[in-house]
Amino acid sequence: MNSAHLWKKRFFERMKEIARYARYMFNDHLLIVLLIAIGGGGYYYQDWVKGLTPDFPTALLFAVLFSILLTVGNVITFLKEPDMVYLLPVENRLKTYIVYGAIYSYVLHIFILGLASLFVAPIYNQTLIPVPFIVFLLFLFALKGLNLWVKWVVDYDRDNGTVVADWVLRALLNGSLVYLFIENSSYLFAVFLIFAFYVVYFWMGIKGKGLPWERLIDNEKQRMGRFYRIANLFTDVPHLQNEVKRRKTLDVLIKGIPFQTKETYMFLYSRAFLRSGDYFGMFLRLTIIGGLLLWWLEGFYFALFATLLFLYLTGYQLLSLWKHFEAVLWTQVYPIGQGIKNQTFLRLLTFILLAEHFLFSVVYILSGETWNGLILFVSGIIFIYGFVYGFSKKRIEHWEEETL
Repeated sequence: MNSAHLWKKRFFERMKEIARYARYMFNDHLLIVLLIAIGGGGYYYQDWVKGLTPDFPTALLFAVLFSILLTVGNVITFLKEPDMVYLLPVENRLKTYIVYGAIYSYVLHIFILGLASLFVAPIYNQTLIPVPFIVFLLFLFALKGLNLWVKWVVDYDRDNGTVVADWVLRALLNGSLVYLFIENSSYLFAVFLIFAFYVVYFWMGIKGKGLPWERLIDNEKQRMGRFYRIANLFTDVPHLQNEVKRRKTLDVLIKGIPFQTKETYMFLYSRAFLRSGDYFGMFLRLTIIGGLLLWWLEGFYFALFATLLFLYLTGYQLLSLWKHFEAVLWTQVYPIGQGIKNQTFLRLLTFILLAEHFLFSVVYILSGETWNGLILFVSGIIFIYGFVYGFSKKRIEHWEEETL
């Protein structure tokens, strides 16, 4: 078996699949919205950076940001579930296959890391950091390679708790290294030695062990699952598998739903939002990021722009919730009309966006912008109504026509 040929075949198959979905994703009007967002955000970002002074907490900000970017990610292998049976006998001949995967993973991750670094480079240069930015960038690239190696050897451990503990520990080490590098601290070498010993400890433990097939395949499923969930916003994805998590503490949010036939889909959609896939997690992430921007950055027009942008991103990604029960046969026998189902979904979407907007408005008012905060609140309500009962309603009607 030629492992190099196998990897290339898997690589081109995956690229072909991604390109097929990308045609739907980047032909949509969302691309125009993102371009406008990047242009408008870049304009305000440039003005904000010009006002920074050397006492700005650059080291702390970069430590938090890059601790996450350096820690996430693993070696991409393109392995599939049947490989545990068919490739297991030739496992000792897969070295080239793994090396190709490691090289591809490293190139992909440093590309993402490089984009993020270029975005924050103006902050780095404006706050008069003594070390040239290119040196800092090379430092990050070296750390990323080390992190991918660590993740590879840690994946050999069968205990899921070890994987979680590794993520937390590496995030702390990465954050500390970035902070100490920017501060030009003499403790940098000591923390780096700790990281090196940590790598060697796990590396010594994998000698004589076979590939962690289940862990590597699970990593691939999770990685592609994230891509499929994004692609599902634009077209049907048959490969998409929703994960369900029991969040008992959130049951209080749906206890007030009346026990009536017309509220059936309100109950289903609410539970799906709270339990299935990444709906609730996405909502929390966008709400937290948007809230932090409204708290830290100045300027009413920027606040209004950021608020509407995050409301749009949240609402747009939640539209896939309407399709959540399409493949469930028993929902087809409900004595409930399609109109009631659609109205229920739009009501829930309105409630979720209003909750997010309420939090945005409170944060902005607490930052000292009382009157502007009230204007922001009213503007957001108008936007939500137009988005839900204008754009979202037409999008759902379009999906219905496609299924006929």
